[in-house]
Formats: sequence, C-alpha cells, structure tokens
Amino acid sequence: MNVIGMRRALCLAALSLLLSTVGLASAQAAGVRHGARAASARAHSSARSGRGAKKKKASGERMVEGSLSYELTPASSALPATQAITLYLPGGVRVAGASMPKCEPTRLEREGPSVCPKRSRLGSGRATGWTLGQLWPLTLTLYNGPGGNLISYVTASSPVRIETIVPGAVRNPGGSYGEEIVNTLPLGLLEPLPGDTAQTVNLNVHINGSSGWLRSTNCAPRALAVNFRFAFTNGQTLAVGGKLRCI
Repeated sequence: MNVIGMRRALCLAALSLLLSTVGLASAQAAGVRHGARAASARAHSSARSGRGAKKKKASGERMVEGSLSYELTPASSALPATQAITLYLPGGVRVAGASMPKCEPTRLEREGPSVCPKRSRLGSGRATGWTLGQLWPLTLTLYNGPGGNLISYVTASSPVRIETIVPGAVRNPGGSYGEEIVNTLPLGLLEPLPGDTAQTVNLNVHINGSSGWLRSTNCAPRALAVNFRFAFTNGQTLAVGGKLRCI
C-alpha cells in the first residue's frame, strides 16, 4: 500500500471511531432522557395514587340509602292518630345535610317545590290516611332543610286537599344509637277538618343514596337494620324495623 492509501485508511478508521463514539453518547443520552421520563411518570402516578389513598382513608364513608314500609290494618277511625315518627340511626351512620343545598321550609309550604334547589331533594314516598270515613292518599317529597334537618312535603287532593310540611329534627342524644330524626306531624295532618282526626294507615318512604344525605363508616355486607318508633296521640308507641344500605 502506498503512502496515500495508508493515510486514507487511517482517516477512515478515525472517522469511524468518532462516529461510533458520538452514536454511543447519543444512545446513552437518549436512554437517560427516556429513563427520566419513565421515572417522572412513575413518581406522578405514585403521587396521584397516594393522594387518592389518603383522601379515601381520611373520609372512609359511603353514601347510604334507606327505606321504610309500615302498615296498620284494618283502616278505621278506631286506630290511634300518629303524632311523631322517630328514626334511630345505628352507630357509624350520620346525616351529612349541613354541607348540602337547603330548601327553606316556609317558602316550600307557601310556594311549592319549585323554590327548592334541585340537589336538596332527598327522596320520596307515599302514605295513606283515614279521614271522613274513607282513605286519604298522600304524596311525600323529602328535602334537606336548614341545619341538615329533614323536611317532608306532604300533599293530597281528596277527600281533603292539603299542602303542608312535616319537620324532621336531627338530634344526637348519645347512647347505643347514633343520631335520631324526629318527625312531628302538624295539626293539618292530625285533624284535617275541625273535630275529625286522621289516622296513618300505611307509609312507604325511600331516601336516595345518591343524594349523599346519609353517610356511613359502618357498611356491613348486608343491609343495616334500623328502628322507627311511632308515637300516637293516645300515648301508645309502636316500634317498626327499616333498612339502610351502603351504595
């Protein structure tokens, strides 16, 4: 090989070495950048999971729905008139209405449901009374009221027209139960017409779990049993069972 050929071979070898060195450095740099992105993604995912886990652990509550079915037979004026209905919530279950939209009871009774915020509606129900010697169909709509108290808006058209509210005061008396909700029937339901009392024949009420009004840290695999107490104007009381279910 002549001198010119040797110089050309040496130059090519040097150039090849330089290119391979640059390529290796670029590959290593790319690997570092890719590794950094992967590490960043893992850190972001871990942080997000950590926040979610912390939030779940901090609250630990689930929304609860409830239902009550009650019936007395036969329907007659011999039945006592219902004065108050109390719901006893088990431990771990609470009313969360204080932070929810509220319906003003006086406006509701005066102007109707259109004045209530949509998210203040909690559930619905039906009842049957006995008055003037005949059945009295009643419709109930439940709302979250001031202070997280329960408001039942009760309407009927025949045999007596009525649009009234039943206030449900949320109390925390302590003891083996948690909170209790005392629903006191107004005079308009106890005595629709002067001298004519009304008896509650049956009652079916449902509180929607999606409303978030009831929440619980005590979620058993099966429905939670709750107690209702009916207090009558003659001093008698009656205990009735109901159900709560976490959703």
